[in-house]
Amino acid sequence: MRALSVVLLTMLLVAPVWAQSVTARNQYKFARTFAERGDWKRALEEIDKAIKEDPHFADAVYLRALCHFGLEQYPEAEKDFKQTIEWNPDFFPAWQQLGNLYLATEQYDQAEKHFKSMMMVPRGAPVAHYCLGVLAYVRKDLSKAEKEWAEAVAADPKMARAHNNLGTLHLMSGRPQQALREFREANDLEKENPLYLVNLAWALADNDQPGMARLRLKEAQEEANERHDVGFTAAALVAYLDKDYEKVVKLSDLALQENKELVQAALLKARALEALDKKSEARLVYEEVLKSDPNIGEAEKALERLPKPEPEKTPETEEAPQTDETPAPEPVEPAPSETPQEK
Repeated sequence: MRALSVVLLTMLLVAPVWAQSVTARNQYKFARTFAERGDWKRALEEIDKAIKEDPHFADAVYLRALCHFGLEQYPEAEKDFKQTIEWNPDFFPAWQQLGNLYLATEQYDQAEKHFKSMMMVPRGAPVAHYCLGVLAYVRKDLSKAEKEWAEAVAADPKMARAHNNLGTLHLMSGRPQQALREFREANDLEKENPLYLVNLAWALADNDQPGMARLRLKEAQEEANERHDVGFTAAALVAYLDKDYEKVVKLSDLALQENKELVQAALLKARALEALDKKSEARLVYEEVLKSDPNIGEAEKALERLPKPEPEKTPETEEAPQTDETPAPEPVEPAPSETPQEK
């Protein structure tokens, strides 16, 4: 799944409605505890008990939708999200998650229609613009994505994720100063988010401020207690600034073991491999980056720059040795090259 379209199942649950039975409420609490740990299977088992006790428990139905979504049981999740919206049309988190489901299942036209309808939901417009920006990004329409995220920020200046995504677009488009401004906004709004600190440090480095970048990376490592992938990426970026490319590769690998879709770590690894003159390995990593996010121009340019792998020779394509006794073989058409196997 592409990096910026990865679905994060945040626990934006309806405020509890205490008209339910004690048993249903307790099962709901157990289920929510499991869900917050990311244990969707156990959460689903518990929430099913709550709904069996009270089929009209709206919070429980929404949580069950999140469980199905987390388990990639999309038809069941869609049904429960729609039921939640039917019971509470103004609950925009359910609207957002249903739209995210359409994104996850690549129903892009349906997602666009859904998010536009979400504009009419109270407090839904900023989030709808944000989601339309994600949709545009997935469709590789970067100017549309920038427009939608700018609209999201205009409607809600405190939306850190929109500022962060605008910063990413500016950085990708060679506008490091604008990127720095947006990353600073995102970091000011969510100082505890280590990924925003890494992005800010990246922009600082691109703006020839390596000293400030190191300070932000130190903060990122301190804040990354629960995000080991980001902590390793921050350390990898420090090593990259130190030009310790072997260390960059090791730390990036650790980050990618934690989160294989973390594009920042993959880019650092690819850059380091190229600096170590391991061009074929670097090319493979850049190819993986583009599979994860086709909008990464750096990876695209690298693939144009780096040599393509030579096709493997087979006995049929190798020329036989020439001797006085051995006549020259007839010309043989080269076998089509195999596509390198993906790791």
